[in-house]
Parts: sequence; structure tokens; C-alpha cells
Amino acid sequence: MMKRCWVLFLLLFANVAVFAQVKPIYFYGNQIVSDPNKATSYGVFGKISNEDIWVLKRYNLYDELLSTGSFKDESLTIEHGDFVFYSYVQDFNDEYLTHFSIKDKYRFVAQKGKFDNGLETGEWIWYFPTGNVMTILTYEKGVKNGPFYNYDRSGNVIQSGKYLNGEKEGEWLYNRGRDKEFYIMGVPQGESKKQNQPKASGTIN
Repeated sequence: MMKRCWVLFLLLFANVAVFAQVKPIYFYGNQIVSDPNKATSYGVFGKISNEDIWVLKRYNLYDELLSTGSFKDESLTIEHGDFVFYSYVQDFNDEYLTHFSIKDKYRFVAQKGKFDNGLETGEWIWYFPTGNVMTILTYEKGVKNGPFYNYDRSGNVIQSGKYLNGEKEGEWLYNRGRDKEFYIMGVPQGESKKQNQPKASGTIN
């Protein structure tokens, strides 16, 4: 298992940068442990030699990729850069009470986003198992700050609004625009005028 992933890791980054070192790491939950026999997941990571960045690819015990991302420190405590998280179609169905069934596909890219010095920044995007966008949430220095959109599987907006310093602000639309509410610093103020909503066009394969 470990040898296979070391080879994959080196091949994936061979044309990107030279790594000073590549080594395994073991996790019990999200806690790093030294004993591989206690691990519930594991990863391989290495430092890009011309940058002060550590890149991690994390796997479950069946060698299936759980996430990829980069960190500013060898102890992997400060996320920095782009992250991708993977999930199972059945887990999605169980969580959201849906019935997705995709031929020859049981795992999918579930979430993408970026960290800056350990804090979420910019757009974070969640996906349906089909690859269609499900949710877009905007962060600034780890705080919800900016537009929010929640879509159905066809790309139609079912909920939208804006956050300001972590609180709902301004007009929010619910139930595909049929219900609306106006907020000031997270406090509802009553119904407001409806605005047109964009249709999600982003997908991922």
C-alpha cells in the first residue's frame, strides 16, 4: 500500500518541482500518530525544494485518495494553497437523502477551496456527485464574507444571499426565490424585493 502511493506521489510531481524529501505520515482521525498500526488513514508528503511549501496527498486504508493540499510547515498545521476533498456517492446520498447512481463511479470530487496562512479564502465550492456545482461560499481570512449560492442538481438557484463579517447581510432568497428576507448584521428585518439569480454554469468531471 505505502510503496504504491510513494511511486504515485513521485510520478505526479516529477514534472512540477524537485522535492527535497518524500515521506509517509499516519493519521488517527485527524491526529498525526507514529504507529501505522493505529492509523485510520495515511498520506505521503514532501517539501518542494524551491519553495517553503509541503504538499500532502492523503489516502484511506484502501489506497483511495481523500484529499490533496499544501502546508507552510512540516508539521502540517498551517494550510496554504489549493485543497481538493473527495467523497463517496453513497455517503452523499445518505447525508442529503438523495439517490445518485452513476455508472462506473462511486467516488467524486466533493469540495474545492483555498487557504491562506491557515484561513479559508475566496470561493469554496461543493459539488454534486455528477460534477455540477451544489454550493458556493465566499471567505475572507477564514470568515464568511461575500456571495453565497445554493443550487439544485440542474443548476437552478434555490437559496442565495451575502455574508458580511460572518453574518447574513442584505437580501436573501429562499425556496427558489419564492421567499425572501432582508438582514442587517444577521438579524432579519422583513421581506425585501426579489432580484434575478444567476444559473450555475460550473461543473467538474
